[in-house]
Amino acid sequence: MVYSPKRSNKKAFWITLALFIIAAGCFLSSAVLPYAAVLQLAAIICVTLGIQITQKYLLTDYEYSFSSETDDYGNTATTLTVIKLQGRRSTVMCNLGVNHRCRIVADKPIKELEATYGKINFRYDFCVDIKPKKAYTVILDFRGDKAALKLQCDEEFAKAFSNAIPGEEEDI
Repeated sequence: MVYSPKRSNKKAFWITLALFIIAAGCFLSSAVLPYAAVLQLAAIICVTLGIQITQKYLLTDYEYSFSSETDDYGNTATTLTVIKLQGRRSTVMCNLGVNHRCRIVADKPIKELEATYGKINFRYDFCVDIKPKKAYTVILDFRGDKAALKLQCDEEFAKAFSNAIPGEEEDI
């Protein structure tokens, strides 16, 4: 099953626009106000943040997919793949075989997830919005460490993925 999240808010656009306006104001005011170096440094920081947010949230799309295969011995293997799309370029960001030590849950603050599932060592955000209204977190054991992958998907994809994980109880 393949799922491509759609942007649902304009927070990234407005934050980026505000950062570029602040940067322009700092650069222009550095010519007439004292402490020009401080103003120029603030402008450079705003431009850098604006470029980072534009790159991560405005120019990037994601595609989530999973597939389940059964081998000759009756063992089921499920693979989760996250592909990052930027223009014509696509990059596989995550291609993990998941097993019974993996689960998908409704997104919660990291403190609540750690209280329930233990210390999470790695966190990855594969969302197209800064603060999505509906997101799910895939919690998995990876080489003895716990990882959390935040996906901005719908409930149908989350349930289908949850059902494809061998031995997974439903948490959604």
